[in-house]
Amino acid sequence: MSIVVDGQRIEATFGDNPAAQSLVDQLPVTLEFSPYGGQEVTATPPQPITMEGMPEGDAPVAGDIGYYAPDGVVTFHFTDIGYWTGSARLGQIHGDFSILQNRSGPFSVTIELAD
Repeated sequence: MSIVVDGQRIEATFGDNPAAQSLVDQLPVTLEFSPYGGQEVTATPPQPITMEGMPEGDAPVAGDIGYYAPDGVVTFHFTDIGYWTGSARLGQIHGDFSILQNRSGPFSVTIELAD
């Protein structure tokens, strides 16, 4: 997949699980991400991501693409945050994700399948 921010493309891969497939089924999509807690940015997808068949929780690390079911948000993590019930790993960012950090307000991100 590709993540496009301010015209810059970041490469990433989806995990092989039902939650990741649930997001893939919505692509391409442009979402409004906002900073959260200095450790991630979050956005609400057009449709909820399924948690059926997923573990009860996950421990996201820097570069993970996740979903936090209690809030219904897709997350791009840039720090390790420990275990959270209701969190699912959707994929991993492989490029430089610093463009996602140090934002003061909402910004648009397009998630699409790579060429």
